[in-house]
Amino acid sequence: MNIGGLHKSRWRVPVGCLLWLGVCSLFAAQGQSPSFQKPPSPSKAMPGNQRLEAATVQSRIAFLPGSRIFTDDDGLPQNSVMTMTTDADGYLWVGTQDGAARYDGYQWQRFNMPSESSSNWVRALLLARDGRLWFGTDAGGVFLRQGSRFSQHYHAGQAGFPHNTVTALAEALDAQGRPTIWAGTLGGLARLDGERWRTFNQVNAGLPSDRLRALLASERDGRPLLWVATEAGLVEWQDDRVQRVHSVATGLPFNDIRALAETRSPDGASALWVGFTKGGVAAYRAGKWELVREDFNGTSQIRSLTATYASDGKWTLWVGTNGGGLAAYHEGEWTLYNVDSKLIPNSEVLSLLETRQGNGPPLLWVGTNGGGLARLRLGAWHRAQLIPDVISTAGVKALLEYAEPDGSRAFWIGTRNHGAVCLRRGRWEVFQPENSRLPSRFVSCLAKTDRASNGPAIWLGTATGGLVRIQNGQWTIFNCDNSALPDNGIWSMLETEDAAGRPQLLIGTERGVAVWRDGKLSQLEDSARLPNPYVTALLATDEPAGGKRLWFGTFGGGLASLYRGQWTIFDRANGALPSDVVRSLQILERDGERTLWVGTYGGVAIGNLQGDSLTWQALHDDTDPALPNNTVYEVRHDRQGRAYLFTNRGVARLTRSPLHGWRHPTVETFTTEDGLSSNECNGGAALRDAEGRLWIGTVSGLAMFDERREVVAQAIAPPRLIRALIKGREGAIDKPLTLTYDQNEIAFEYELPGFFRCAETQYSSQLIGYEAEPTPWVSDRRRAFASLPPGAYAFRLRARDYLGRVQEITTASFVIRSPWWASWWAFTLYALLFIGIGFGSMQWRLYLLRRRTLELEAKVAERTAALASLNRDLAEKNEKLSAFNSDLARKNAELAEAQRRTDLVFSALAKALPGTVLDGRYQLDVKIGAGGFGVVYEATQLALNRRVAVKVFRPAAGNDSPRALERFRQEGLSACRVSHPNAVAILDSGVSSDGIAYIVMELLQGYTLADELRRYGALAPARCAEIIIPVLGALDAAHSEGVIHRDIKPDNIFLHQTKDGEIVKVVDFGVAKLMGENTLSDQTNSALGVVVGTAAYLAPERINHLDYDGKSDVYAVGVTLYQMLTGTLPFASSSGFVGVALQHLTLRPKPVREVAPDVPPALSDLVARTLEKNPALRPTARELAVALSAYLAQPASIDSRGFPKVAPTIIGSDDDPFSAPTLIGP
Repeated sequence: MNIGGLHKSRWRVPVGCLLWLGVCSLFAAQGQSPSFQKPPSPSKAMPGNQRLEAATVQSRIAFLPGSRIFTDDDGLPQNSVMTMTTDADGYLWVGTQDGAARYDGYQWQRFNMPSESSSNWVRALLLARDGRLWFGTDAGGVFLRQGSRFSQHYHAGQAGFPHNTVTALAEALDAQGRPTIWAGTLGGLARLDGERWRTFNQVNAGLPSDRLRALLASERDGRPLLWVATEAGLVEWQDDRVQRVHSVATGLPFNDIRALAETRSPDGASALWVGFTKGGVAAYRAGKWELVREDFNGTSQIRSLTATYASDGKWTLWVGTNGGGLAAYHEGEWTLYNVDSKLIPNSEVLSLLETRQGNGPPLLWVGTNGGGLARLRLGAWHRAQLIPDVISTAGVKALLEYAEPDGSRAFWIGTRNHGAVCLRRGRWEVFQPENSRLPSRFVSCLAKTDRASNGPAIWLGTATGGLVRIQNGQWTIFNCDNSALPDNGIWSMLETEDAAGRPQLLIGTERGVAVWRDGKLSQLEDSARLPNPYVTALLATDEPAGGKRLWFGTFGGGLASLYRGQWTIFDRANGALPSDVVRSLQILERDGERTLWVGTYGGVAIGNLQGDSLTWQALHDDTDPALPNNTVYEVRHDRQGRAYLFTNRGVARLTRSPLHGWRHPTVETFTTEDGLSSNECNGGAALRDAEGRLWIGTVSGLAMFDERREVVAQAIAPPRLIRALIKGREGAIDKPLTLTYDQNEIAFEYELPGFFRCAETQYSSQLIGYEAEPTPWVSDRRRAFASLPPGAYAFRLRARDYLGRVQEITTASFVIRSPWWASWWAFTLYALLFIGIGFGSMQWRLYLLRRRTLELEAKVAERTAALASLNRDLAEKNEKLSAFNSDLARKNAELAEAQRRTDLVFSALAKALPGTVLDGRYQLDVKIGAGGFGVVYEATQLALNRRVAVKVFRPAAGNDSPRALERFRQEGLSACRVSHPNAVAILDSGVSSDGIAYIVMELLQGYTLADELRRYGALAPARCAEIIIPVLGALDAAHSEGVIHRDIKPDNIFLHQTKDGEIVKVVDFGVAKLMGENTLSDQTNSALGVVVGTAAYLAPERINHLDYDGKSDVYAVGVTLYQMLTGTLPFASSSGFVGVALQHLTLRPKPVREVAPDVPPALSDLVARTLEKNPALRPTARELAVALSAYLAQPASIDSRGFPKVAPTIIGSDDDPFSAPTLIGP
């Protein structure tokens, strides 16, 4: 039926909320390659005529709902679907010519009839009110399925069943209001009475034929009525008898009836619809028959009928034909769909069923003969089909709709490769370069102007050929060669006003913006301020202060705003937009709120316009809520203020939250299953027409959304538990379970009821009593738990459907009992048993103790006698020991007196030694220091007349024998082996002919590191590095010679001051070893006044008298470095040597960075490594020096040995007391 379309004041929608005819069409692809030529100069008319009449063709457009096809590849037993119904659980059942199948929204499950060898062809299905499912077969009678199994089979001759070919099943109420099962067969009508069937036929009931076709349960005046269709007429069955037979003789158009349906209008009027085997469709209303339609695409054979209802109560009759496809009848208008529409897979429609189960929308299921099953999504979204095809709708790039002067509507479509088409006054006008002056086949944008053009004008922007104006039937071409147009690629147009209120048309091109004003084309003033010349979107908004603000969306430069000569840029860099590629601009003004919507390649930006302020927020695929895709080609709003974002993955609809506004809207996504031609939309092809319908071009065609046809969301069904498996066996789920301790492996299977976009449903669950939080959202419909401990549990399930709606239920609860050995009475027995064992053990122990006591008493008596004898011997020995102790005390007193006299003699000798010549080579001049080990003199080496330092050692117990003097001489020779710039030079050593032990060293001037620490406390890391690295260099040289210093401490690190700067010197090599460990406890000098002395620097292995090597010196360096960085020692004790030694052995020092927070963490960790108890974990002297070089103020050079070199440091001045000559300490 051809409906013309646009000459009326509003577009007519004949199929209501389901399927209806459209009002626009698109060209069919012609197959020519695009041909672009240089456009002619502007002209006002084609030569030789006043108006160009493009090629025209009468056309219409059908809007088709979303469709999905199921075949045997998807799980159907066979592709001829004879009948359909739903069961008590809401699943869909289909009967095919090779068995039945059940669909749960995810997959099909096949079921064969129990005696499939006789007949597996299912002709009829019926869900009874008691939940049982009946199957009527082609040659095997009827089967009854109850629960999960087939429970009964009736065939011809059994229990009175009349015939094995069952054509229809119905359930009707009897006269007493009891549900009764009826079966239509080729042997008459059968009714189930208890366990037997009663048959009604031509002979015993007066049926016009025993070959029944269809049954329909109804009512009349509140009384049950069964319509019985036969091949010879229609029967009204009531009160267990034939009330009336309708036939050709009584006004029925034809006798052979194949299908029945009933409709009821909102006003209560009802109609019976009859489909004839050959004769079309008739209606029985108000006691009269009317043949409504006989021919359906060349056939009059009807196979099925059903009716669906919109939310307003209006009905649509659906007709399945034998070869003519599917037909829809709504408010007096017919729409026919055959296999060419791609809505159904086959034009032979055997069965029809509408479902409204679960959370999905209303669905129409269409069973075909050999083509499988089609599922139609009934709602507001539809894809467009042109009848006939005149243009490819896959390349729609621009849409325009406006009112003609006579009030009719005009509709324009611009395409990528096929020019433009216009529907005007019921006719399509096609414009291509071959039949018009259109300069390019790529029409990228469309606009209509009135004021800017001094009358109605249509503007066509092309991607390569410039701009076209059609006014008063005349065409004018503008391009960059013949006008001020900056480029021939036109991507946006907008009619608005300039600052002076003059009407103008803005034209966005790839290289700037052109302006049509006062009949002239010019370029926008100051357009160089645009962030990018490629302008893809234009918008004008009214400002509160007056005038228009212009908005320019660019491809790569973000968004620009122009108001009263001031430009403002919004882009990704300043946080306004999620992407600098802008494709669409829209303004929404609703309820006093103004929002600017910017579609970009990074999502949508929403600007809140409040006075002069503009605040932004963005939504994309990583926000909450999330968009289905970041590429937002177009944005449009419907009449309810909802926003539609056209993306690469469907259409996202945003509904403003009453609580959070647009910051947290509800997001719904529509896809091809809802009716889109493709999920990938086209940029530029979007429109809201005068009736509020939304149009969008996709890569596969044109789609349209009519909010008036949207089905109001029905009650949301909650998720449900399908089964609970306890150790692999199904358990009851309708009541709380009590399980034994070994039944602790449980799995739950669940689903959200529905048949639409179920794959997008996600679930979150929580086993209360076992899990603290619900799981993340996942698509899995099964959860398993193993080894659950005893306790009480409840399984809570949440489901989120494809629209984001969430439902939650607590589906199952159960208790796992404790095992008997963990029960209270078992623990009571355990306690009693333990008490008994304890009591018995105690008694046994007492017995053993008594026996042991007797044995001990005997042994005590024996040993007492022996002890008395020993005591007598001990008394005698004590007397002898007392005498020995008295003699020892006398000798100690004499030794102490001798040591005192020795000290007095050495003190006198020290005073008398200046001027003495040792061995005829060294003249002692001036005493410059003294200490516990001896006296240091400034001396002269007579042979060289060189100033040197001589240390003379005082004798003490243990080192005053000839052997000790020989050891001292050998130790001095070893010290001479260390030759390093940073080690004090040992020039000579020996014992004079007078018995005076001495060591000759180079004479140093300056002060010790201990002096510097007393002066400054802690030192900077750089200062520490420049002192310690030379020390490590000297130690490395000593270790290589097999010499271990053994007494590194601040007192033995000398800062030698020379004319070239400061040189660090290590003194006293090997002396501490010579003097013996017992002398160390007498050396007590510390910067902090704590009695620690040398013990504060001893390595643990030396304290334990273990073997040691040069790493014991590294440990002492670590203690010194710790003291230099923090101003304190790592270990201190008032108990002298023993207390400090114990800390070295057992404690770890506090980290340096905790004592001195300014010290770098890496340096703190380095110090900790040097203080490891295990020598193997400490660095060598060389490794430590390399690590410390990173903290020098100036980068260190590396010598030939790979050792960092520290240049002499210039410190102090002649006035600095620390620069005064000071010799090395004793």
